[in-house]
Amino acid sequence: MTRHIDRTRAGQRSLRRGFSLLEAVVVVVVLGLVVPSSVSMMQRTSEARIDAVGIMRATFLAESVLETIVADMASPHPGLGFDALDDIVSYLEAPEIGLRTRLADFVAPYAGAGLSYEVSVSPRTDWDGDISPDIARNQFRTITVTVRFPLAMQSSQTLTMSTVVSALP
Repeated sequence: MTRHIDRTRAGQRSLRRGFSLLEAVVVVVVLGLVVPSSVSMMQRTSEARIDAVGIMRATFLAESVLETIVADMASPHPGLGFDALDDIVSYLEAPEIGLRTRLADFVAPYAGAGLSYEVSVSPRTDWDGDISPDIARNQFRTITVTVRFPLAMQSSQTLTMSTVVSALP
């Protein structure tokens, strides 16, 4: 009788150790439901992170270009200074001293990542942003830098930054 009990216990143990076909099917179905949604969520999170890095790069590029222009406004070098903005094409494109030439090495890694920038300059204005008939009062300009950068979820986006510079010391 002892042998019979041992066999039954051994038989029960072997049944407890394995999975039934039904349990295996349930596991496969649950994995089939969970894995695709998890992968989709991870992909959206990755795309959002890529976009955040792109925004950060665009912000840094725009700030750097603006800071260079602001520094140029205080420069005594010929071709720079507040009056240089009267001929924006020359200020941006002049050989050797043009803004694009001076920033070429700095901008190259950004251009390689798909970023580009444009600079626009407003006409001279007075302190409240209007063009005064009294030319001596028009001592301010608004400089705008627009950076276009690629996104993971869309083709591209733009980031715009502006600052006001003055001819006043």
